[in-house]
Amino acid sequence: MTVKSELQLTDAQFDRIKELHEASSPRLRALASQVAQMQAEFAAFENTRRTSDRVDFIEFAQFVEVRRNISRECLDSTRKLVMAAANEMTPAQREHYFGIVGSASPQDGPLTN
Repeated sequence: MTVKSELQLTDAQFDRIKELHEASSPRLRALASQVAQMQAEFAAFENTRRTSDRVDFIEFAQFVEVRRNISRECLDSTRKLVMAAANEMTPAQREHYFGIVGSASPQDGPLTN
């Protein structure tokens, strides 16, 4: 079953939501790239810690802050996309949509804030 049929979207609704996704795609891809870079940096940091048994706490604190900011940007960008898509839907479609996307990431909490 497709999202269009699952949510019973009209062609116009589907086209607009598709445009929203396409417009946000470059930003979301850039954020995904930053997340991958942070994962690689953390692996290198952890490897240095294990092999030298030393920790640069200032460097680690800076890393944590950058990672926190990137995570916040990812969540904010995703929420904005979800809300923009939901604004193209009827109340019944929106409720069903939130049920779908809300269950996709329960650790993040509801996306309706």
